[in-house]
Amino acid sequence: MQHKIPLKEIIEDTFKSSSAKEIIAKLEESNIANAQLNTLKEVINHPQLKYRERWKEVHSPGGVVKALIPPVTSKEFDIVMNPVPEAGEHTEAILKEFGFQQQLIEK
Repeated sequence: MQHKIPLKEIIEDTFKSSSAKEIIAKLEESNIANAQLNTLKEVINHPQLKYRERWKEVHSPGGVVKALIPPVTSKEFDIVMNPVPEAGEHTEAILKEFGFQQQLIEK
């Protein structure tokens, strides 16, 4: 960590006139691990997410939306993706679970 700042400056200076595609190509050629930061649109349309069936439609107060299923899945258990609740839909139950008295909840 002692040379973190000078190293950062060297890296930034080396790549400042390169495009993201050029930088990725250089890293790939050198077998240096890297990853591209996708826009939201690129994530939504990512071919691997579609191919691996990682999207599921769920109901929400605004209508049906696409949601990513959890990253860890198993044949040992089913994933649960319930509808998105309305604002305040579970407030009373949560407050009761935390020990609030009914008369305090109703205020």
